[in-house]
Amino acid sequence: MLWTYECLYCHNFVYTLSDGRIKCSKCSKKLSLEKINKVMLIISSYVHDESALSLSQRSKLSYSSIQKYYETLRILSASICENEYEHVRMIKCEYEEYYYLDNSKKLKRE
Repeated sequence: MLWTYECLYCHNFVYTLSDGRIKCSKCSKKLSLEKINKVMLIISSYVHDESALSLSQRSKLSYSSIQKYYETLRILSASICENEYEHVRMIKCEYEEYYYLDNSKKLKRE
């Protein structure tokens, strides 16, 4: 899966080296396309809720390396969720109030 035409760090032009890696023309970072493709496969499988064991069997990658990537992705996901919650936790939502008020009215009627 050859998919990148720009640097992942500075978004400038990249060119291919003789050993198959790519190198940025501005920041001079070298990237392995095989490693990028491996990480993209792991992220895609994580998003589609595939277990680390089935991915390791399907892709012939080491179970322990996939498990480490999954653990990192879980930590990042939890961090993103916490940050999103902090942004919206003080905002009052009409639907929450309606739900709780409606439930309390039902209890009083009975």
